[in-house]
Amino acid sequence: MTDVLAALVALLQADPAIAAITQGRVYAGELPAEQAAEMPRPALVLQPQPGAAAVTAQAALRTQRVDLVCWGKTPGAAFELHRVAAAYLRQLSRSVAAGCLVHCIEDAGGFTAERDGNSGWPYSAQSFTALFSTEPVPE
Repeated sequence: MTDVLAALVALLQADPAIAAITQGRVYAGELPAEQAAEMPRPALVLQPQPGAAAVTAQAALRTQRVDLVCWGKTPGAAFELHRVAAAYLRQLSRSVAAGCLVHCIEDAGGFTAERDGNSGWPYSAQSFTALFSTEPVPE
């Protein structure tokens, strides 16, 4: 089985516009503790979410719902990172990273922009569905 989150992190880190904003702070799951101590600042986290996975019998394909969470120093900065990252994800088509072929990413709902209830850090988030191959592929 391939790791679609690792692939998406690698693809997002490689995008020049996202790299310029985040300075490489793109993670899967959660912010590392050492990064959380430096917040709020631009960072992007991809969080896997449950949901019915589409599986096909004819091909080794699967879907994964992923929340894109974009942090920023201000609400406007968080939303700008969200806007850039969401546009990048939507245009992905048959992209390979971390041995995973990502066929496409589609919106799975609208976005939210608010402040974290515990920290007060501004963020913007949106759910996406990734269609990817479960069979590893060479890069």
